[in-house]
Amino acid sequence: METWEIVLSSAVISTIVSCIATLIINSVSQKKMFKNDYYKKVLNKRMNAYQYIDNQLKTMKITTLDEDAKPYHSMFYGDQDYIAANQNDMMLARVSGLWLSSDMENALSGLNKVLYEINSNITDDINNNVVVAKNYYSQLADARDIVENQMRKDMLELYDVKGFLKEKKKHKGVDYQVKKHVS
Repeated sequence: METWEIVLSSAVISTIVSCIATLIINSVSQKKMFKNDYYKKVLNKRMNAYQYIDNQLKTMKITTLDEDAKPYHSMFYGDQDYIAANQNDMMLARVSGLWLSSDMENALSGLNKVLYEINSNITDDINNNVVVAKNYYSQLADARDIVENQMRKDMLELYDVKGFLKEKKKHKGVDYQVKKHVS
């Protein structure tokens, strides 16, 4: 009878240990799956935010030479509504700043400052808008290039959600300054 009791108690102990091990493994596995699902959602948000930037850059890359052979960004050949529509992706990128790297937020802030200066001089007169766009061509192209170069850097590390979240935790934010428009 002793052997039978030893076998039975061993079986009971083995079952208990097996159940505990299964619970621990399942718990760890579920936490990992939850974390992976969370990272996927963060990555999707980030990809959407960067898509707005990519769309805006595409709009800003189209250049036209005026009759005087001076270049301007074609997005400014129109009235105020047309120009505002051409900057919609910029607005969407800015409001999605939570999902962008701090360096990208800073680059967009610089681009936004240039666009703000341009937009301060825009009217419904297309000829005026072309003149303004020509005056700001180099400044806008430089700011666009900074954003584009930062985008290239960020694309290489977009998958690193853990590193991104650590950066966001450390970063204080971007200094958003608005100039008063004096008429």
